[in-house]
This record gives sequence, structure tokens and C-alpha cells, in this order.
Amino acid sequence: MAEYLSMWSNTQPHGGIILVGIANDGTIEGCKSLGTEGKNNLEKLSRLCPDARWSSKEVSITNSKGDADFLLAYRVQYRADKVVHTSGEQAFIREGDDKLTLNEATKRELMISKGEIHYELEGCGLDYPQDFNLSEINKFCRAFYANRRLQYDKTREEILTLAKLGKTKGADFHPNLACALLFASDPRDVIPGARIRIIKYEGAYERFGTELNSTFSEYVDGPISKLIFEARPIIASQLRSFQKLDENGKIRRVSEYPEEAWLEAVANAVAHRSYNLKTQNIFVKIFDDKFVVESPGGFVPPTTSYTVYNAHNPRNPFLMEAMMHLELTFCAFEGTRRMRAAMERASLPAPRFVQIEDHSHQVHVILENNIDSRRSYVENRFNRVITEEEFLALTPDERSLLNYLMHISDTNITHAALHLNKSWPTAQKALLSLEEKGLVEAISKRGKQRDSKKSYRLAQR
Repeated sequence: MAEYLSMWSNTQPHGGIILVGIANDGTIEGCKSLGTEGKNNLEKLSRLCPDARWSSKEVSITNSKGDADFLLAYRVQYRADKVVHTSGEQAFIREGDDKLTLNEATKRELMISKGEIHYELEGCGLDYPQDFNLSEINKFCRAFYANRRLQYDKTREEILTLAKLGKTKGADFHPNLACALLFASDPRDVIPGARIRIIKYEGAYERFGTELNSTFSEYVDGPISKLIFEARPIIASQLRSFQKLDENGKIRRVSEYPEEAWLEAVANAVAHRSYNLKTQNIFVKIFDDKFVVESPGGFVPPTTSYTVYNAHNPRNPFLMEAMMHLELTFCAFEGTRRMRAAMERASLPAPRFVQIEDHSHQVHVILENNIDSRRSYVENRFNRVITEEEFLALTPDERSLLNYLMHISDTNITHAALHLNKSWPTAQKALLSLEEKGLVEAISKRGKQRDSKKSYRLAQR
């Protein structure tokens, strides 16, 4: 019973219920046979799991023999503030249908996520200042001084101490783990997994071995003060973009996902990941139909996938505050809502947040595109306009313009030239050739045969 009290106390978000008096096969046996002594023994559970918070009551039932009886029901509350142990110093958690014993590593991870341990404040073992990027530290100190409106001049080390990025002992400054992650020349000397790995896949799923389908893979290393900035152009280069005409008739290039959404997902992973899981990387995985950021560590209690848009429970609060001074985060728990708003403006589904429970937890942020509707729309239009043999017989410029017209309603020669990045006469020649082949048709808004402002659209064949 004490083990189950520990299990439910450590299982978010609501704990659970224990019923005494039902056999493993579901037979309702009742508790009357326990007698007074048996019931009194159960009341001593508080000694065997002292940190559990629970209440109990009798529930009247008819047992399997048809006699009036009762069950004992225990309502166990989830504790978001600490890991609950039995008197034997064991701790348990529920995953799926199983009661799992926490080993020391997972127990420590849970204690960090519940705020019992501030891992980011522990010493990093690096030598200051030789192992650190002082120009980045100086930039941070200037921002911290201005944001906090400090009245008196302070040394660099005094500001780092105020920011909870280390401690001063005598004449020496001792940086902590947060300071190393932000400003060390190589944070991987302390946390080998303090990096971002970007992988692009062909298709909608990750395949392995002989079916390996990755088309791009690159690591991004360095201190957090530079990490996100260096990852940004690499990720952007792997995302598709599409051209469309806006309401003013101008060509606008639209990314497959709004940058505000995917960049925030990456910044959140850097700020909120578990650095206690030292060897695990942050992954950015780009598929045909989705963009996934995988972050080591589960949700920080009491946050869940259902409350993530309205919760603010940073795992690394001092690291996150320092990132705010570097203008990498806002620390106002609006990031997830900003992501959702950006996706909605792009007519895409809201971001999905999923906790993966497989020995060590992960949080996955999933941005989905509209590739299925786009692909079926383009393929249907393509099949109505041209056969594959005809398409292969076209020049590269003609193919590019035909594909362009698959996505938009019409174009003129000026916009076609911008799309091809070639001269006006070259674009005109390609469009006239497509018209001669019956693949596009001219539209004259003035009703004239020779109209310099006419546009072209796919022909209806």
C-alpha cells in the first residue's frame, strides 16, 4: 500500500485512487473480514509513506457472496513540490499500466523538475575566466545593468552573482552550470548533449538501417548566447517556401511554417530542457508534413500537454531569466500562445505538445503543415492540364512557370520574370510558348487582342 501511495503521489497531474477489497481478478471481496485490527493497521500507512497526502472513506457494496460489505477508498493527491518516498527510501511512479521503481537517476530528474534541486546552480568545474567568452559576458552585463536599473557601478563578477550565475568567494568567482551553458567557450565540456541536431527526412516518418531516409543532418554547438542564432539560418535553409500573389498583386514568398512559431519552439527547448540528462541532444526533425522539436525531460509539474498554453513553470528559472536579458526569451509565458497565433495566421493547425514516456521523458513540439491538401490540389490541377510526357518535353523555364501557375490563379509577364529571376523578354517567350502549346491561356481585362497588361492562367483542357 505504501508503494502505491508513493506511486500516485508522484504521478501527475491528479494522483489517483486506491480501492481495497477487490481481488486481482475483479472479484468484489469487501473489507468486512479485515476486522477492527486490520482497519487500524491500514490507518498506520502515514508512517510508511509520510509525505503522501491522502484521505480515505468506506464505500458500501454487496460482495461476491451477496452479503452487505464495504470497500476502503483512498484518494491520493499528486504532490508537485517534492518526490514522495516510502519509509524505505524507495519512490515509485505510474507509467501506462505499470508501477515503476525510480532509480537514482530518474529520481534526481523528478526532483529537479519539481524544484527540490536547482541543478542549474550547481558548480560547473570550469576555470573562470579562461574557459569563458568574456565579450558575450560583457554584453550580458551591460543588458542586465540597464534592465535592472542598477544605481551603482558593479564589477562583471558582481553582476554575474546578482544574476545567480555563480558565487563569489573571496577574490574568486565560481561560475555555475547556467553560466557555463550561456557563456562557456565549449559548454559540451560540462554537458556533452548541450547542442542542437537538425535532421531533414524524406517522407512523413523516420526510417532506419537500409531504409534510412534522412537527406540532411548537421549539429549546432556553442554557448546559448550564440546557439539559437547559429541554428536559425540552418533550419530556415531546410524549409520549403512557396510563392503567391498577395492582395496587391505582388509576389510574396511564404515559408512552409511561420518562423515565429518554429524559432520559439527551438528557444523553448533550449530554455526548458533537462540538462541533468547530460548526453541527450535537442533534435529538430523536418518531415514532409511536420516540423518536430524534441526536448530532453518531461513537462515540469503541474504543466501538462493540456495546460501548456496557460502555464509558466520553468525548469531552469535562472537560466531563462538570463536568456531574457539576452533577448532570447520574454519570461512571460506567452511564447506558446504566440506560436499558436502565428500558426493560426498562416492557416495551419495549432502546435501540438506531447510528452513521450520511454524510460527518460521527452517533450515533443509538433508543427503541422497543409501538405496533403496542397499536394492533392496541385496534382489534380496538374492532371487536368498536362500529361507527364508533355511536361518532360518542356524547357526548364516553361516547367517552372507551369508549376508556379499550379499554386496561383494567374500571372503576368512581369511577375513571371520575377519568379524566373530572368528578363522580361525571356519570361514573355516562355509564356507565349506555353500558350501556343495550349497549356496556358491569356486573359485580357481590357478585351483587346494586343494588351500589354494581360495575364496568363492554366488552360482548361
